[in-house]
Amino acid sequence: MNLTPAQKRQLETTLRFRTQPPTLWWFVRASWHVYAYFAILGAIGIPAFLWAGWPLVSAFIAGAIFSAVVRDLKFFRRFVDGWPLSNEITNWDKVNALLNRSESA
Repeated sequence: MNLTPAQKRQLETTLRFRTQPPTLWWFVRASWHVYAYFAILGAIGIPAFLWAGWPLVSAFIAGAIFSAVVRDLKFFRRFVDGWPLSNEITNWDKVNALLNRSESA
């Protein structure tokens, strides 16, 4: 099987999690660009629509950003909580074999 660069990165990251489990902080750092986008969108959109006299649109933007952040944090927490099971059932020899085959190709 030929791995795409994205698949190779995913397997390498998963392999690192074998010795050092994922943390909530790791996910936040890995997704910083998304949260920076949310911050910029909120910093521009919320005051602009408030100033224009559309407080409902400002509230909608704030609620959408808040909802997305809460959704991500819940997803990340579930992944971190479920990692011990995933770590236990993953065939690490197969992960290593896939990475080695990909590097030699």
